[in-house]
Amino acid sequence: EHSTQKLPRALLLCMLVAYAVSGLIGRDPWRGDDAVGFGMALAVAHGEAWTQLQSVAGAGVAMEGPLWFFIVGAFIKLLPFLPAHIAANVPVALCTLLAAYALWHAVYYLAKTPAAQPLALALGGQPKPIAYARAVADGSVLLLLATFGIALRMHEINAQTAQFALLCGVMLGASLSLYKPSLARMVLCILLALLGSTTGLLGILPTLVWLAVVSTLPAWHALRRSLPLIALAAALGFAAPFAMAYSLNQQAYIAALWAWNMGSFGIIAWGRFTWLLSNLPFFAWPAVPFAIAAMWRWRRYWRAPHVWAGASYVAVFMATLLCRTTVNDAVAMSVLPGALVLAAFLLPALPRTWMNAIDWFGVMALSFAAALIWLVWLAMTAGWPPVLAKNVLRLVPGFDTAVQWPALLVATGVSFFWLFVVRWRVLSAKTVVWRAAVVWSAGSLTLWVLIGSLFMPYANHIKTYRSVALELKAALKDNSQCVSPLHLGLPQRAVLAYFGEVRFELHPLQVATDKLADNAPIDTPVQVGCNWLLEYASLSQRSSLQRQPYLPDGPWNLVWEGRRFRDKDERFRLYQRQPSSPNLPTQQ
Repeated sequence: EHSTQKLPRALLLCMLVAYAVSGLIGRDPWRGDDAVGFGMALAVAHGEAWTQLQSVAGAGVAMEGPLWFFIVGAFIKLLPFLPAHIAANVPVALCTLLAAYALWHAVYYLAKTPAAQPLALALGGQPKPIAYARAVADGSVLLLLATFGIALRMHEINAQTAQFALLCGVMLGASLSLYKPSLARMVLCILLALLGSTTGLLGILPTLVWLAVVSTLPAWHALRRSLPLIALAAALGFAAPFAMAYSLNQQAYIAALWAWNMGSFGIIAWGRFTWLLSNLPFFAWPAVPFAIAAMWRWRRYWRAPHVWAGASYVAVFMATLLCRTTVNDAVAMSVLPGALVLAAFLLPALPRTWMNAIDWFGVMALSFAAALIWLVWLAMTAGWPPVLAKNVLRLVPGFDTAVQWPALLVATGVSFFWLFVVRWRVLSAKTVVWRAAVVWSAGSLTLWVLIGSLFMPYANHIKTYRSVALELKAALKDNSQCVSPLHLGLPQRAVLAYFGEVRFELHPLQVATDKLADNAPIDTPVQVGCNWLLEYASLSQRSSLQRQPYLPDGPWNLVWEGRRFRDKDERFRLYQRQPSSPNLPTQQ
């Protein structure tokens, strides 16, 4: 029975909170999906959603679903005492905690099934069913914390963060239907409706297919009878944004959102397929490798509920990735709930030699990584060792290397926590179910908190657009003037409007693609309606800094030019229309 020893609840909760909060404090919205999601949430908080259901600083877009961005926008509105970009991260942290809660209970209910329980011993002494189920569920949460490839994506304001939490909830609903069908039906109907309004058809179609597949087992006969009602709830959730757009007389949004849903399906490109094959095992370590090993270890019991649920989930959602036009690490997170369930059931089936090998490899590799992080930080702040310090500081000229004492205290505390875990592993001879996961989860958490505390000022200095936005604001002098964007991507538009208080010209609604959300420029109208023009240019694409034959409606005077110091290729140029040209009215 000692193998099912309970993991201290206070320790597990502290680990979850540290994981959820680290990486969200002390940083600005960065370029990419994070900035786009923040821009849409900010538009909701400012009331712009009633004129354009989804927009980024006046640029109407249609992508995924608006529900998640409405939730984030509501938090911005409800927490006015916090900066908007900090308030927007509160629901992101809550998603991590809710995902862990749902995953724990899903594995707990599956582990209580007779097929998942260990064989009874002739003389007794086998673990009690509830204690065994609790230990396996603890291991699933530890494996979630150990999956370091998703750490950054789980701390961004994107729809995939909410989708991950909802899919963990769906796994919980399916597991709960083995014991409480009526409650499970209600939970699944609510979650599928939310999923339909968050990620559209890309969220609900594979989920419904998986529920249909998993319900083919006799154990899930109650779930099979509930499928029509669950599918109806998913359809209503998917239709909700369209109905809202119709009530607000936004017919263009209806067509654009439908086009986005239809355009997201297709055959995956070969380059994305090879990326998926080569990166998924490392991106999702240890969840996916453990899941593959679990399917092999439990191959004779493949029709057992705990194996069938995880294996069918991974198969359905992997097939979905192959039917998407664009695949990245955020999208690939949808495979992980099922993989984590399977990986959790590998823990009690691991031979002692495998467990020891995984433990000691983790202790050595993660300790070396933590020591390397401290060494680089020491070089950056104290100038030792000098060669390393010179190479690091050369990358960030002008960076303030003063010691941030609160961050240093947090980093020191988590380092002592890691040393405590290593000491426990070295001195403890007990074979606990979750022992193979605790080293990796504690190590990954330590690395994530070290990076989020010691190196967050460094990373933010490199990635933020705050300084560019403030320079732009000073060049404009009057932020009531409207500015027409030229070749400006949605992420840049969002952060410049937030930090620089730039009032961009309204842009017609368009269908957003994954490529568009990842910094590709949006289309610019030939005619501009403002007397100010902000151009985003790449020096690798533009050979001349003086001649600008591609500027619309000239002549223009170059007023300001800037860039992030770390990106030598990009250029932001602000132009003002010359007084001799016809003065177009400023947008109101």
